[in-house]
Order: sequence, then C-alpha cells, then structure tokens
Amino acid sequence: MKLTKEYFEDWLGGLRQTWLDKDLNGLKKYFSRIENYYESPFKRPGKNLGDVVEFWKEIKNQEIIKLEMDCVAVDKNIGIAHWFFADNSGEYDGIYQVKFNDDLDCIEFRQWCVTK
Repeated sequence: MKLTKEYFEDWLGGLRQTWLDKDLNGLKKYFSRIENYYESPFKRPGKNLGDVVEFWKEIKNQEIIKLEMDCVAVDKNIGIAHWFFADNSGEYDGIYQVKFNDDLDCIEFRQWCVTK
C-alpha cells in the first residue's frame, strides 16, 4: 500500500487521541512493528513496543493543556508532522518523521523538539 496524506493524518489523529486518553495499551496500534524509535536524536533508540511504552509512561502524569499534530508532508513512505504540546511543566514544539513499511506499519519514528 502507498502512504497518503489522508492515511498519515488519520494515523496522527489516532496517536493524538491515544496520548490525550493516556492509553499506553493503545500504543500497540501505532508501534507494534517499530524497529527504531528515537525519542531524541541524542539518545539510544527504542527497538520494540516495550521500549516505546517505557518512553511514553510519562504521559500518565501530564496535565495536558494543549496537544496538536499536523501533517506537513508525505513523500513515498515517510510522513512529516509538526506537533505542539503544553502541560503543567511547559511548552514543547517539534517535528516528527515517521517511516512506514509497505503494509503501512510504523517502523521508524524520530522526533525533534524545542522546549520553551
């Protein structure tokens, strides 16, 4: 299958809702086939769903004020998104680069962000 803007927008919308719901089990839908998950370009990447869940455990304590995710571009099997997040600890503005396989499973996830 081919990655489309519509598919990526739906994928981002689902991931956003999973975050808002603080649903760690829901991450399976998005990262069950992950091979490399980069929470930061300077940290060792997660290699499987268990690693991703460990990165995401912090959402349980977040008092979410605002969360936005918007598709910026889709090229071949890669989607680029801009995201913004604000909670009780501050504001975060960043970019996601998401690579999908031929079955449209996320296999690589990279994020860069700036904290205010």
